Amino acid sequence: MKNLHYTVTKDNKPQFRGSDFECLKYLLYHQPNSVDHATKYEGWKIQKTSLEGLIIEACLLEDGFENATIPQALENASNRFHSEYDWEINHYGLLEACKEWFQGIALQVPIWNDEIDQLGFDPKFYFEKLARAFIGLTNENAVSLSA
Repeated sequence: MKNLHYTVTKDNKPQFRGSDFECLKYLLYHQPNSVDHATKYEGWKIQKTSLEGLIIEACLLEDGFENATIPQALENASNRFHSEYDWEINHYGLLEACKEWFQGIALQVPIWNDEIDQLGFDPKFYFEKLARAFIGLTNENAVSLSA
């Protein structure tokens, strides 16, 4: 089973997920400099896979948002969530509605327990934490867009 605990990003956009060694190898083959130079000066990073990273990656995979900025992609997903789950938000609250939205495969995030385990997350709390991360990202995004 492949360990996906790490993510390679370029300018904060996810490029690859794998083990620490696989990510190091990916970085060596996908840019001409040393890993040290790439991570210090070229915008590349290798970091533990985060819920926020999974959400951003999924938002950028939405049709028409592959080349969007991260704030644009997050705003699109937030608008979709609010339009699709307005009734649930009003009746069950934002967090419960958001958990249900993710469980309904709203975005291309891992949903199977074995995938969630491979990423290093606890499947029992995954959707709640994913929903909290999405709400945090989109609320922060709304503030940064209005500034």
